[in-house]
Amino acid sequence: MKVNLEYESIDADGEKQLSKVIAIMEIRPEDYKLTFVEDLSGEGKTTRSTMYLSPESMRIIRKGELNTDFMFGPALVHNTNYATPYGNLPVTITTKEFDFFASHPEISGGNMLNGGVLPLDYSLNVSTSYDIEMNGTKMPMSMRVNVTL
Repeated sequence: MKVNLEYESIDADGEKQLSKVIAIMEIRPEDYKLTFVEDLSGEGKTTRSTMYLSPESMRIIRKGELNTDFMFGPALVHNTNYATPYGNLPVTITTKEFDFFASHPEISGGNMLNGGVLPLDYSLNVSTSYDIEMNGTKMPMSMRVNVTL
């Protein structure tokens, strides 16, 4: 199903990056999978992004102009590479806070595979604060994700 996805990242300097896209959401037994395409640089180059959201974790995989596989969760330390056009950078993400909220965790009428229906005021929210460490420098960051119909 198509959903509205809004996510905001705030860096160590307090600079905010807000993105609003239409995503395709699949409600699965273990998580919510959101897929969308975005232009991260504003130069017409596309990146395919996939978010996996659950009460236990959030994973963001990007493929295209930038390539990432970032994972966040309560007290989670995640080591990965941040692939840029200039090369790979080893990155460590240490989640400090992680909150997940679904306004209607139950789908009326069963599940999405057998005709279940989401209420119009449905929303899904994830917020996290974390440290990202690259080249020995640790920077505090935060992210907020909001999904609505």
